[in-house]
Amino acid sequence: MTKSDVLLDSLMTGERNRWVVFVGAGISAASGIPTANALTEKILAVLGTSCIEKQLILDSHIPFELLMETLRERLDLTGLLDVFDSCSPNAYHLFLARLLACNQIATIVTTNFDTLIEQSLEGLGLQRDRDFFVHSRETDIKSIDWGSGRRRVLKLHGCITERDNLYLTLSRVAGHVYFTAVNPAIRHIFADGPHRNVL
Repeated sequence: MTKSDVLLDSLMTGERNRWVVFVGAGISAASGIPTANALTEKILAVLGTSCIEKQLILDSHIPFELLMETLRERLDLTGLLDVFDSCSPNAYHLFLARLLACNQIATIVTTNFDTLIEQSLEGLGLQRDRDFFVHSRETDIKSIDWGSGRRRVLKLHGCITERDNLYLTLSRVAGHVYFTAVNPAIRHIFADGPHRNVL
């Protein structure tokens, strides 16, 4: 048996709701949404930065949120952010939605702005705010009732459907304020929660 087979077997035959899944940009890349690094490179190219400037910026490891906040102060990002709202779910999103729908996992945590996980859940016939709950605002994340047993999607960096809140979250992440505010939720996910594993 491969490691993937063991993991899948554990997910499907183990105790329900004992896993939390944490995903980032890689899951949506197969749908055509660029990762932070790819998007940063495209932004720098459009801005006309030289190869040397571009490499200096990329090598400095400036957080994507800080770059976006800096650009937002100077430019209208509406068109740029449309990339997060223009693609369709892929097999990864559907797989996670199925795991959540059949209660094999209780929580999907993502740093993605897109709604591809939510679209997959709705495609399976689940209704938002009845069958699953989305927490994308700082106030929502801070007030999650972890003992409720609800299926949830936790969007740590906000959601493209709430652009004003997304801008606020990007600003607070760039200013290193955000994670202090949502630290109890992060601690629950990675240390204190009743689930056995974070995948």
